[in-house]
Amino acid sequence: MRHEALALMEQGVRVRYGLDTVIGIDEAGRGALAGPVYAGACAVTDTRETAFINDSKVLSRRQREQAFDLLPDHALFATGFTSAAQIDACGILQATYQAMEMAFQDLLPRVREHWGNSARIGVVVDGPLLPPFLVAQQITALAVVDADALLLSVAAASIAAKTKEE
Repeated sequence: MRHEALALMEQGVRVRYGLDTVIGIDEAGRGALAGPVYAGACAVTDTRETAFINDSKVLSRRQREQAFDLLPDHALFATGFTSAAQIDACGILQATYQAMEMAFQDLLPRVREHWGNSARIGVVVDGPLLPPFLVAQQITALAVVDADALLLSVAAASIAAKTKEE
């Protein structure tokens, strides 16, 4: 039932904002004292048989790895990361935004190729703040606290980010 709620909420966002697809973005690693931060960006291409997608925090490591292996059949996704040195140089928030931007910029051309250049694309970022790079885009963008527990694309992005972190 949880999966249906994630898919339904995502459909609601698409309908509410007139979008063809949603790119979900989430990060992993910000809680670590040292080490890189990873970000995932994901657009779900096929919602059928995606019950394996859930917030990465509620999946075991084995479940996340299995979900990550299944992800390419149902979604386009990309990951980005920033090193511990980059975190030390610019701070954790800026480093997180850099990882998110790296994942987003890698994914966006593939999303446009899949849905077409005129597709209406929205972005939902897990968290309270919208990264500055999204403000400059001509794109609908939302920052939603706990979005990884609410939307299918963000939950999938959380799996990509967390799996890369591990």
